[in-house]
Amino acid sequence: MSTIIKTNSSTKIITINNNKYIPFQLHQLPKNYQEIELSSQFKLNGLIYIQVDSLKNRFKTTKQLLENYNSRLTSNKSISYTKSR
Repeated sequence: MSTIIKTNSSTKIITINNNKYIPFQLHQLPKNYQEIELSSQFKLNGLIYIQVDSLKNRFKTTKQLLENYNSRLTSNKSISYTKSR
């Protein structure tokens, strides 16, 4: 079986064989991080990727979890970073 890896460049969500992994910075890890199994997480380029299924205990569905993650992202356009100078 070959491994299929897909990435989303804007949200940095990685999909490996239909399993979605959400990136977290070290200081932004979820409160229940110690309860998450090591087999459902990995580290890449300074980010810790955690499998969506292991984060679903706070949310009813995967869709709610991903919407919450996407709502916390900001881009330079939304905070008017390029217009500050």
